[in-house]
Amino acid sequence: EAALSATLPLVPVGRDHGRKDSSVTFAGFGVHFTTLLEPISALRRVLPEALHISAVFYGSSHPPPQLIIQEVCPTDREPTRSAFHCFLSTSPGDNFWQGIVDRKSLQDALGELAAAVASDRFIQKADCLVCGGGHSPTLCLMLRMVTGAPLFFNLQAPLTFRMSKNPDQRAMLVAYFREMARPTMATASRGRTVVSTSLIFFQRQYWVQTGCLLPVVRNHNLYAAASIGLGAAQGKIILKE
Repeated sequence: EAALSATLPLVPVGRDHGRKDSSVTFAGFGVHFTTLLEPISALRRVLPEALHISAVFYGSSHPPPQLIIQEVCPTDREPTRSAFHCFLSTSPGDNFWQGIVDRKSLQDALGELAAAVASDRFIQKADCLVCGGGHSPTLCLMLRMVTGAPLFFNLQAPLTFRMSKNPDQRAMLVAYFREMARPTMATASRGRTVVSTSLIFFQRQYWVQTGCLLPVVRNHNLYAAASIGLGAAQGKIILKE
């Protein structure tokens, strides 16, 4: 009861995102930059080519994103309608996003997270949040608790990775994941959420832990294809491991 008695601070999301119809915006949360680029790059494949795509990343530090951005989605690319631009958030910094799951008080952590989301204009206007990126799934659960924005939850780590050791909090978070991964008509209004993983191992692990059989969406490194295309256009090919 103590874990479930917390008052969750919910950041309101308006229907009008204040953007032009020719643009789509993403906000990515997680430590691993390329596993956040992967689903955004996949979504670009199914969106109209004329759309201008912008993405801001929060807490992404591995591999170092600065050089990858210049190859895949440079900020100085000509602002054509079909351009893809990426940016890194610096306030609050990576330490905030990577360490928020380690707070002793979940209530305090949710309050800090809600304040950060509410004060960030880009997150408020984002059409879709993308969370995972090898980080603790607890970060994504907490984001879902404080905002009703559409969320693509890309699982790349075990469910309990860096989750609180408090048994009440852990039970609540696992139960919340189960509800979030299998939304009903009654709960869908709290926020549109799509949950997937790229690894069959994690699909089976989560199935045993929660009873939720998640879809497996394999990684195809589509962002790397964009890097090669951009390098060719500039007269160079940049290869990475």
